[in-house]
Formats: sequence, structure tokens, C-alpha cells
Amino acid sequence: MVGMQRHFVTWSTEQAFSASASPYLIMDRQLRIAAVNAAYERATLQPAEALLGQYIFDAFPDNPDAPQAHSVDNLAQSLETVLRRGVRDRMLIQRYDVPSPARDGQFIFKVWSPVNSPLRDPDGKVTAVLHHVEDVTPAIDRAAVESAQPPLPATVEQLMAALVHERQFSAELRDQNANLHTALESNRRIGMALGIVMLSHKVTAEAAFDILRRASQRTHRRVRDIAEDVIEQGCLGA
Repeated sequence: MVGMQRHFVTWSTEQAFSASASPYLIMDRQLRIAAVNAAYERATLQPAEALLGQYIFDAFPDNPDAPQAHSVDNLAQSLETVLRRGVRDRMLIQRYDVPSPARDGQFIFKVWSPVNSPLRDPDGKVTAVLHHVEDVTPAIDRAAVESAQPPLPATVEQLMAALVHERQFSAELRDQNANLHTALESNRRIGMALGIVMLSHKVTAEAAFDILRRASQRTHRRVRDIAEDVIEQGCLGA
């Protein structure tokens, strides 16, 4: 992935992140966008090169023609909760229009079901936020939303339609979220093993990973399994 910052997403994690059919974005503690996957680019109509390194609210500002949406305020509160308390925050369905790909000052009507989750370093410190969204725009009556006052209103029928739409993805999303978080944990363990190999062989991180990779190929075992052996033994066995 272009611009992928390895501080947050590396090796096996990058594959899970990039290949996911669900839209994901990673931002650091300063709310700078560190990574987006292809599904996120498609959902938001924004290319990665226009997002990476951007402050999240510069990349996705409020639509001035929809002041009742309070998009930025709502997302900011959720992100603050995640970073301050280190907990996952599932937001209510939100209207959050996205800038036109032409960046001509126009916005495209969008309604989302967002979830924000903490990402931690090996010491348990929250270092980033995983932002996951599902586009529920097709299930929402645009005219009702645009004519109403906050909070985002919906009839029972509209809420049920949005819920049905979201449930169509739920099983797949649970699996993908589990796979992504498993990959993140695996990455942390591989990082620990890399540090051991770097010290014992006095090599760079890239060379250390190459040593693990070659050991994996030689023994027909996964890199993460080789990494667990290194952590337990304190060195790379023969």
C-alpha cells in the first residue's frame, strides 16, 4: 500500500489490513492519517495519496451546507474517548458528507456506521486509532435527514432498514475484525522476536526479518511460529 507507515502496520498485519473488504483507516495520537486500505478509498471516494499524513479533520471537514450534522464534533468526541480511556467506541449512525473527489468545495451526501478502536504498542500504550466505517447511505431517507434537526433522526422503518443493511455485513465484519486484531498481536510478537535476532546477530531489522523468513521457508512453518520459538528460547534455534 502506498505510504503505509510501518510503525503501525507491518508485514502480516499490512496484508490483513490492505486485503480487507471493509473500510479501515489508522490515525496516530495527533489524529494524522497513517494508513488507509483500498476499501476505505472506495467508500470515501478519496485516494490514499490525498489522505496520508493529513489531519483527519482537514481531510474530512464538516460540510458547511449541513451544519446540523455536527460530523466533526461527534467524531472528535469518539476519538477522544478511545485515546483517553483506551476503549472501543461504537458511534451512533452519523451523517458525515465527504468532499467531492474533484476537491471543488462540493460534498457528497454520506451516512455511516463508525467504530473506533485503540491500537496499542507492546507495552500496552495506546499509540493509534483504528477507524472502521460502513456506508449505510442506501438505507437512509436523504430528504428526511436533510430536513430535520440534530440528532440524526430516523423513523422506525429507516432505523430497521439501516440495521438490516448493517447486519448483512456483521458476520463477515466480526471475522475480519478478529483477523485484523489477531494480525496486530502477531505483529507485536514478531517485533519482539526481531529485536532478539537483531541483538544476537547484530543486524538491521530488515536483515533480521529475512532471517526469520528463511527459517520459516526452511522448516515449512509460519513466521509467527518461528517468532514464538525465538521469544521462548531467547535466540533462533538451528
